[in-house]
Amino acid sequence: MMGAFGTVLALVGMAKNLLSLQIYSHASESTYNLPQAGALAMVLIAITATGLALLSWGARRLARRRI
Repeated sequence: MMGAFGTVLALVGMAKNLLSLQIYSHASESTYNLPQAGALAMVLIAITATGLALLSWGARRLARRRI
């Protein structure tokens, strides 16, 4: 979601309620609510970091079982 923001915007526009699109909406000139955009960005970073940590933990666990 963080890396493919342009693709999501091009494919669905603002029709879907996705977190990255909400951040864009709050940071754009139409609404310009930077504190809200910053808070949503921190939520997105926390979700992404948690997912990556879980994937890393799972990969290490699987690697130990195969040895």
